[in-house]
Amino acid sequence: MKHFYFLLFFIPFFAFSQTLVNESFTYSDGTALNSTTNWAIFSGNTPGQIIVNSGQIVIKDSMTEDIEAAFSTSDITGNIYASFDFSVADPTSYTGTDFEYFFLFKPTSSTSYKAKVDIAAFSASGFKPGIASSSSTAEIIWTQDLSYGTTYRMTVKYNTTTGISQMWIDAATEADTSITTTIASTIANIDAVAFRQAGASPDQTITIDNLKVATSFANTLSTDVSNAASFSLYPNPTSTDIVYIAGMEGSKKAVLHDLMGRVVLKAKIKNQLNIAGVKKGVYLLELTVGDRKSTKKLIVK
Repeated sequence: MKHFYFLLFFIPFFAFSQTLVNESFTYSDGTALNSTTNWAIFSGNTPGQIIVNSGQIVIKDSMTEDIEAAFSTSDITGNIYASFDFSVADPTSYTGTDFEYFFLFKPTSSTSYKAKVDIAAFSASGFKPGIASSSSTAEIIWTQDLSYGTTYRMTVKYNTTTGISQMWIDAATEADTSITTTIASTIANIDAVAFRQAGASPDQTITIDNLKVATSFANTLSTDVSNAASFSLYPNPTSTDIVYIAGMEGSKKAVLHDLMGRVVLKAKIKNQLNIAGVKKGVYLLELTVGDRKSTKKLIVK
C-alpha cells in the first residue's frame, strides 16, 4: 500500500508539467509541413507553401499559408509556454510600418489569437521582436537590436486567466530578462500553436526550428528525443568534417541515422565525430554511454 500512495502523490506533479508539442522538423527536404501528421492549415489560400528544408521551416510574408499544430492535450488553461529557434533575414529595405505577426496561440477552429509575435522594428543595424496579447501590432518591443542571420531562441508565455503575454530571448530561466504586455486579453482555453504568413512592409523571411510547447518554462528549453542524457553539437549546422560534442563525458557509441531510419555511420568516440563523406542533409545522431542515451538533430551542409 505504501507504493500505491507514493504513486498517487506524484501524479499531480507530472500532470502539471505537460509537453504539448515537440517539433524538430526532421522531415525530408521538400516536405510540405501541412502534409505531416502534426500540422494543418487554418487560413490562407495556397496550401503547401511552408516547406521543410535542412530540418527547418521558413515563414515568408510574401506567402499566405497559415498552419497550426494541435496540442497533445486539448483545452489547456493557465500558463502555456512555447520556445523555438529563429533567425531573421536582412530585408535590405527598412521602410514601412506594416509589421505582421508570425507566431500565435489559439483554440483550434477559432480566430481568437493570443500571444501574437511579430518583428516590430527594422534598421540597418538589426531588428527587434514584439508581442501583443491580442492586438495585431506589438504592445511591447524587445529593447535591444538582434542581428540578422543569427539564430536566437525565443520563449513565449501566455496565461488564459490573466490574459497577459511574456517574451524572452535566449533565456535559461524564467527569471531572466523578458518583456510583458499590460493589456489583458483572456480566453477560456488554448489547444494549438500556429505560424502565420501575411503581406508586410518590409517583407520578412524568418527561419524556424526546434519548437516545443509545454505548461512550464523549464520543459521548453530542450527538444531532445531523450531526456535520459544530454549533449550539444557544434558546429551545427556544419560544413566541416569534424563535429564536436559537449556533455555525456567518456567513451561513447555514436550512431548516425538518416530520416528514413537508415544507419549512415557508426563509431566509438570521445568528444568529436568524423563525418567526412556524409552527404548534405538532416540526420539524427544517437549517443550512448552505458545505459544513458540521447539523440539530437545534425544538419550537414
